Amino acid sequence: MFKNYLVIAIRNLLKYKMYSAINVIGLGIGIGCVILIGLFVQNELAVNTQHPHTDRLYRIIGEYRSENGQKTYDWRISGAVGPTLARDFPEVEISTRTMLRQAWVQHEETVLNRVFCLADPNCLDMFNFPMIQGDKSALLQHNSVFITESIARDYFGDQDPIGKVLTVESGFIGGDYTVAGVLKDLPKRSSIRFDMLSASVTPYFLSEYWNAYLPTAHWRGSITVHVRLKENTSVEKLALKIPAMVEQYMGPEMVARTTYHFQPMDEVHLYSRRDYGLQDVFDLEGPVTYGNIAHVYAASATAILIFLIAGINFINLTTARSANRAREVGLRKVVGAHRGQLALQFLAESVIFSVLSLILGLVVVSDFLPHFNDYTGNFLTLDITSNMVLALVGLSLITGLLTGIYPAFLLSRFRPVEVLKGTLAAGARGGLLRKVLVVFQFSTSIALIVITLVVFNQMSYIQNKDLGFDKEYVIESGLLWESRNSRLREDRLWERYNVVKDAFLQHPNITAATISRSSHGRTAPQATFSAYEPGKEELRMGRNEVDEDFLSFFNIELVAGRDFSKDAAKRYDSESYVPRDQLDQLKVHGQAEYILNETAVKMLGWTDPIGKPFGVKGRRPGRVIGVVKDFHSRTLHEPLGPMVLYANNAVPKTLYLKINSQNLNETVAHMEKVWKHFLPIRPFAYAFMDDNLNQRYTQERQLSHAISVFVALAIFVACLGLLGLVSFLTEQRKKEVGIRKVLGASASL
Repeated sequence: MFKNYLVIAIRNLLKYKMYSAINVIGLGIGIGCVILIGLFVQNELAVNTQHPHTDRLYRIIGEYRSENGQKTYDWRISGAVGPTLARDFPEVEISTRTMLRQAWVQHEETVLNRVFCLADPNCLDMFNFPMIQGDKSALLQHNSVFITESIARDYFGDQDPIGKVLTVESGFIGGDYTVAGVLKDLPKRSSIRFDMLSASVTPYFLSEYWNAYLPTAHWRGSITVHVRLKENTSVEKLALKIPAMVEQYMGPEMVARTTYHFQPMDEVHLYSRRDYGLQDVFDLEGPVTYGNIAHVYAASATAILIFLIAGINFINLTTARSANRAREVGLRKVVGAHRGQLALQFLAESVIFSVLSLILGLVVVSDFLPHFNDYTGNFLTLDITSNMVLALVGLSLITGLLTGIYPAFLLSRFRPVEVLKGTLAAGARGGLLRKVLVVFQFSTSIALIVITLVVFNQMSYIQNKDLGFDKEYVIESGLLWESRNSRLREDRLWERYNVVKDAFLQHPNITAATISRSSHGRTAPQATFSAYEPGKEELRMGRNEVDEDFLSFFNIELVAGRDFSKDAAKRYDSESYVPRDQLDQLKVHGQAEYILNETAVKMLGWTDPIGKPFGVKGRRPGRVIGVVKDFHSRTLHEPLGPMVLYANNAVPKTLYLKINSQNLNETVAHMEKVWKHFLPIRPFAYAFMDDNLNQRYTQERQLSHAISVFVALAIFVACLGLLGLVSFLTEQRKKEVGIRKVLGASASL
């Protein structure tokens, strides 16, 4: 029977070549889009699911509350929280800590910037980091390190890396490490990515950070804690025990100000932004934004709409051509065919069309996928696995049944008497539904076009939005940051910043220079400030430590007060923290200068802030000397928040240089010369600020590119279906057109 269905289907496929081509191409493109979007959704949902027992893995999120009720969340918490959870809570099966650091790593003449992960040895029991060489017990050896296969190739080529020594230059983790194992490269989409893994913690770091509780609620380290819970553990009940832990180890006064949340590991990538307002995750190239579950929903909805448009094409063309097969249906019924048999035949034909469309869709995806990845910045791959085959077969069957069930029902209803009498009008059956489907199809296409325009307008807004500061022809240099980890300890360049600044300014094309601890476009670190007034003793605000030229360099508008004094940094440096036994000294005003943005002033409820006592909590209060117009120090993902600027040269910062647009090569050559003079052991590197800012919107750019591709394909499929309907209607009215022409009608009529 199936052979008969197949023969009839192929015969009709060849008999009506144009309509068959439209059906197969339209449905094939639709299925191809569904596969592409399915790969994207699968890729997003699969992040962090490579680890064993993912359903029981959790990342600990710290919640910190100030006295006035402000809340902040962070994935970097006290190192002591992990061991405490494993020791005191029977529901916790295992806990592990990780800390990621970018570091310069050297072997002989090869020096590269890589990501170093300091971790507890049991991290290999919790996470899936497949080993290629070595044994995981070697991680317990002092100053041993596991490296990824890519790092092994970068440093050692085809040589055996085991036993080789790598020199790491970076604060707490600096030293010589012996390679004891090689790990498989980590997935590109993972919240834990590194090049090197070690469990060797220095005694100082062990006591001061790794095993320490935070002394106050507002201080946060850079340690991430993960736990694996025992089976059938209620996370909600476990969370109720956290306040008692905080009280026991951090003090009763901290219960109202500090708590911890259990975030499922498989939700870290897509839900961190929505649930906790977290924007950044540490990656090989520095902080990058998390994924967004809203994008997954949008992509899924787009796939459904495209599938509907393609399916509607098939239904419309099949029902429109129903009269062409009326005689076949009538004759089959006359010779004894049942309605169910006829419906099954048409369903089988629909499934065959669907299979052909699936094959075409797979060809389109395999050829188009590399270009799609380049255009959208994704890393999608089409891996034909057993699960993939089952999914594709299921997709083909579902497509065939959904698109074929109504045409099969319609065609099998034809009565032999109507067919033999010739009273069945071509395309009459299903006409109303066909019109409704066409309207729906093009309404959907218009909606997709509108969505595309909205997305592109949003991208235009992002690119053209006035951020409140000048970003054109501004170069960011990491010279001061890089020197902090230099083995040339005398090269603490940020302590002699003016010397470095003057060296760059020797070139006429470099017109200005300034420094900033926090780079524009990244989430600014926060600090606890005090206005020394009732209810304003503890306020969480964004902070940025700058120099005296910061406002003039970026042309940030002062709306009240004045700019920093030329010796503002020295004034701040002289204000040391006040010991607990000398808290009365807080009443003595210091000389530190603070500039607030408008949002900070509104938060404080001040109408005239100039001269008000203000400062970092724990220091002698300085004075508010100025107010600046709100500017976007962070990305546009985050609302404008309170920001405090103060001059402080005691910590390394990003160096900014303003250049002329002419003779760029000559300017860069001068910059490289200065870099090599101050830091000869580091590769010269620089970036334009506007490029760095644009990178913060990579997800939005990828989304807009992907949407434009899929909307274009959806419109093409819709137009393809319209072409088929127009061709059918034209063919249907050939006799009418011929008669009209015989009677003298012109072509324009």
